[in-house]
Amino acid sequence: MKVDHMIIATAIVNNANALYSTDNGLKAFSHGYIDIRDLPPLKNTIYSQLKQQGDLFEKGDVEPL
Repeated sequence: MKVDHMIIATAIVNNANALYSTDNGLKAFSHGYIDIRDLPPLKNTIYSQLKQQGDLFEKGDVEPL
């Protein structure tokens, strides 16, 4: 709970409009202070986009240890 308070306080002091989290405790404490938004779906993340580009090595290029 103490960490949740520090996260919310830091965001407010730095004029953040919202935080992104799935933490229910953080959401409950932030009510009335700052908007807590859900994380975007995985398909919209950079990691997902990189995986769609293909792997760096083709299968079979590296011999197993």
